[in-house]
Amino acid sequence: MPTFQEYRKIKKTWRMEEMVLKKLLVASLVLALLLASSVGVMASSFKMDGMFLFGKSVLADGEANELDMGVLANLEAELFNNFLLSARFMKTFAFRIDDEGLAEGESIGQTIMSIGGGYRVFSDPTMSAYVGAGFSTVELGVKGMNPEVSISGSGYHLAVGASFEVYPKITLFGDVSYAPKITNFKVDNIEKVEGSALVGRVGVSYSITEMIGVEAGFVHSKVGTKEVPDSINAYSSNLIGAGIVINF
Repeated sequence: MPTFQEYRKIKKTWRMEEMVLKKLLVASLVLALLLASSVGVMASSFKMDGMFLFGKSVLADGEANELDMGVLANLEAELFNNFLLSARFMKTFAFRIDDEGLAEGESIGQTIMSIGGGYRVFSDPTMSAYVGAGFSTVELGVKGMNPEVSISGSGYHLAVGASFEVYPKITLFGDVSYAPKITNFKVDNIEKVEGSALVGRVGVSYSITEMIGVEAGFVHSKVGTKEVPDSINAYSSNLIGAGIVINF
């Protein structure tokens, strides 16, 4: 277990990373607003949401990484009748903890960004569902190691999602984005390593006004590659979070 001094270092670094992630969340929402404004004349509706996340991450060997946190921001615009444009930014950060306690200066982080389109296959005043596809980029790495370990790549993804208003102003929602074959993963300068990436979430939102609401939910993400010696080959995180929703 980490010593008292190590916990103090964790707490200090935690506060620094929390400030960075809050700034990233705000920046993501601002960028989403700018994007929304730039295509506002084309779209009939916009939805943006951002969540601050806390939880646990696990490597392929089962090693747990406590004190995991991150941000998730999403944008959805209906450009034409039932045709959607979507974008997502997700970044998580976790301290690495092993049987001997915290390895000083080491941390694990992942960044997943995606953009795509979709079609709303079903819609009524209380329920909707969509399918979609797009392009995703993934970055994953362990900082503080010598040498540092990193994974980066990009590829297409498929997506499905649905929402259901269970009570006036209260809506359940869920979506999954899966990139089944990222063929240009680059692992520690080894190119053309096949991999995959998954982001899924379920949650509930409450509409305070027609334009502003709050939300809470559970988010699961996983990035994996074919096993590469002395490198990360799978990383997953289970997170809970809360945030805001903006509609216009």
